[in-house]
Amino acid sequence: MPPLSISTWNISQSEANPQKDIWQKSSASPPDFSCINAIEAISDTILSWKSDIIILQELPSPDSWCHLGRLESLYVGGSFCALTHCGFTSVLLSRDLLKKVKVYEVDIVGPTVIVSICDRNPEASNKISIIGAHLSPFKNGSSHRLHEITEAIRVAKCHGSSSIVFGGDLNMRNDEMKNIQKIGLRDAFLALGSPKDASVTWDSSRNKYHKDGFPFRCRFDRFL
Repeated sequence: MPPLSISTWNISQSEANPQKDIWQKSSASPPDFSCINAIEAISDTILSWKSDIIILQELPSPDSWCHLGRLESLYVGGSFCALTHCGFTSVLLSRDLLKKVKVYEVDIVGPTVIVSICDRNPEASNKISIIGAHLSPFKNGSSHRLHEITEAIRVAKCHGSSSIVFGGDLNMRNDEMKNIQKIGLRDAFLALGSPKDASVTWDSSRNKYHKDGFPFRCRFDRFL
């Protein structure tokens, strides 16, 4: 199995209408920032990562990612999509990656999509399950999130994978990790020594997601 680069992003476009070129804008956007600017910014940011695998949340429809600039020419993922509490989450695989690996099984489990891949080399036995998710929200949703994670992992293990990567907007709080560790998962952030520049993935003091919302910082987005 080749080395893999994976990125995740909640693009907050669940109410967008890409068929009419209508995309949402942040409340912090400049007055002259248009819907076209929004789609160009989203597309350019994703393409700049050059990731093998991308997990997106809050898509307005299963195929709406195809409207994001050149993504469709570089990625595949139309059927790797799950309905969540807010839009869809989707796993996209780069066309270059699919020259080296193949998808051998896909499952949708609640708000998660499980895409299992293996090396195209028949002599290689490594199998990896990529789980993209947008888990239940709010602080009081911890029990729901644990159930969603546990069910997705259970199904992924049935795929016979040697490794599992669980990523996306998990809406988790730090104190939930003790239960995650009990089911055999590690937080990549903690495993890398808790780098300070990656400790926050949501900062509504910098990006006013809601115009009149209160500012707070959290690490909702994780890889397990």
